[in-house]
Amino acid sequence: MSNRQDLGRAGEEVALGFLSAQGWQCVGRRVRSRYGEIDLAGEEEDELVFVEVKTRASVRCGAPEEAWTKEKRRRLWKTAACLLASRPGVRFRFDLVVVRVGKGEISVRRYRNVLGRWA
Repeated sequence: MSNRQDLGRAGEEVALGFLSAQGWQCVGRRVRSRYGEIDLAGEEEDELVFVEVKTRASVRCGAPEEAWTKEKRRRLWKTAACLLASRPGVRFRFDLVVVRVGKGEISVRRYRNVLGRWA
């Protein structure tokens, strides 16, 4: 596994802990379809929440939010649609969790209902 993959997996663990502390219940990790992968899926209140996690150790390659591209949103939507096909009428949304790791510090920021953001 590459350092980038290790960082991504570590970011998912941090995000999962962060979300769980807010009452979010995980129902799936690295959920795949032929269109792509959803990092985390969970339930919060009465909604199914699909979560994309972006982790960075530096901003040398840009801020994590910059990786929330139109193409990424399109693939995420298609993957979720495959999962939602068997659950008609379920309420759902997409969240983005940004994890920054550096110099012994970790910061986490959550953006709720982000599918239309950064269009």
